[in-house]
Amino acid sequence: MFNPETLEWISSCPDRVIDFQKCGDHYQADGVRIDPDTIEAAFRKAHPSLPASVTFLYEGWKVARIRPFRPLVYYAAFGEDDIFRCLSLSLRSLLHPGQYRGEIAVITSSDDAPKVEALRDDLNLGERLHIICVSEHADIVDFCLARFRLSDPVFSHRQPLLYLDCDVVIDAPIETFLMQIAGSDKIHVMPEGQIGEGHESSSGHWFGWRMMAEDGMTFDRRAPGFSAGILASGQGAVLQFSAHLALATAESFQNKSEERRPFLGYDQCVANYVFLKTDVRSFEYMRNAVLLFRLREGAPNTPPMRGRGFVHFLNASTAGKYAAMEQYVETL
Repeated sequence: MFNPETLEWISSCPDRVIDFQKCGDHYQADGVRIDPDTIEAAFRKAHPSLPASVTFLYEGWKVARIRPFRPLVYYAAFGEDDIFRCLSLSLRSLLHPGQYRGEIAVITSSDDAPKVEALRDDLNLGERLHIICVSEHADIVDFCLARFRLSDPVFSHRQPLLYLDCDVVIDAPIETFLMQIAGSDKIHVMPEGQIGEGHESSSGHWFGWRMMAEDGMTFDRRAPGFSAGILASGQGAVLQFSAHLALATAESFQNKSEERRPFLGYDQCVANYVFLKTDVRSFEYMRNAVLLFRLREGAPNTPPMRGRGFVHFLNASTAGKYAAMEQYVETL
C-alpha cells in the first residue's frame, strides 16, 4: 500500500494538487482532517499498485475522490546534433513557459548520453532528469520505436506519463492538462489526417490502414488517424502495456514481411493499429491542447500565439524545425 504522504494528489471539484500530512493521530489534506482508519481502508480497497483513484468519506458524510499525481515527461533523442538542439529548446520551453516542475526522462544511446548530460547540467535539472540508454538504436526504425521502450523502472507507477517528440515547443503552463488526464484509462493523442491516407501502391502508411486491413478489422478509412509525436497516458501502466504490444507487433511484422522497414511512418502506423484495436485511443483533451504546425517554404515560420500548450513543428528538415522553434521560443 502506498503511503499517501509520499505522493502529491489531485482533489476534484475543483481540480487541485494537494499533499497529505500525518499530524499525530490523524491525516490532514487541503486543510481537512481525515481519520487514518478511513483513508487506510480506502487504500486497501484500491489496487495494490498505484491506483487510478481512491475514494473515501470524511467528516462523516462528505465524499472525497483523489488521484495520485506523479507525472513524468519523456523524450527519445538520437543521432545528429540538430536533434539535441531541438531537445534543448523543447526542454527549456517545458520548464518555462510550461512551468513543469516534475521529473523528466530522455531515452538515448550510450554514444549520445553525454549530449543529454550536458543539457542536464546546462538546465540545472540534476536528479530531475533521468537518462535511459537503450541498445536498440542502430537505425531509423529503432530511433522511431524508442518511444515504446518503457521497461526502465523510472516509467513505473507514473500518473500521468507524457511523451514528446524533440520538435515540440510548450507555450503555456501544462499542469492543468496533466491533472485533467491523470487517472484516465486512455492514451490521449492528437488527430491528424485520415486512417486511409495514401493508396494501394503508395509508400506512405501513416495511420495503419494496411495493418488493419490485413488483420480483418472493421474500420472507417475516412476516420481520423493520430500523430505519434505526443502521447499522453493518464495511467503510465496503460501506455507501458500498449507500448509493449506496439514493439512486439513491429518486430513480428518485420519478420513476416522480411523487410526491416516495411513502410514509412513505422512508429506511427503501428501505434494507430494497436491503440485502435485495443480501444485505448482518445482524442479528448488533445484537440484543445495541441497545434500541429506544418512549416512551408515561403510561409511564416512562427505559429499563431494561441497558447494551447503544445506546438508540434512538422514538414521540414531537423535544421529547419530548429530554426522555426528557436524563433517561436524567442517570442514566448
